[in-house]
Amino acid sequence: MSLTDEIKEYARHLGFCKIGITTAQKFERAHEEADLREGYDCWKEKFEKGADPRKLLPGARSVLVLAYDYAQCAFPEKLLPMIGRAYLSGCYLPQPGTPVYERLQSMHQRLPNESPVCAL
Repeated sequence: MSLTDEIKEYARHLGFCKIGITTAQKFERAHEEADLREGYDCWKEKFEKGADPRKLLPGARSVLVLAYDYAQCAFPEKLLPMIGRAYLSGCYLPQPGTPVYERLQSMHQRLPNESPVCAL
């Protein structure tokens, strides 16, 4: 089994629903995408920062993207109209002790030793 397949299999095992791996080349269309999205002006700086993975991690060769389906989590029904699922799941900004944080830590430990990690 290839390293790519091993990483994807382990990520699925941890509960991530989408796993992508791509090169660390600059994402040329990031600026276009940001301009097309009305109301995203406050995010343009983040788009700029994340559009070139090698600026964040010089020497990076690949980018691993993981998606966690927090909609599948069970929450008390009376809270859902008042508080969003993303907030309740703790996946917006994963903090130590939350399930998503623990999943990310496990994923990082499974990567080859020389793999630096940077999350936006």
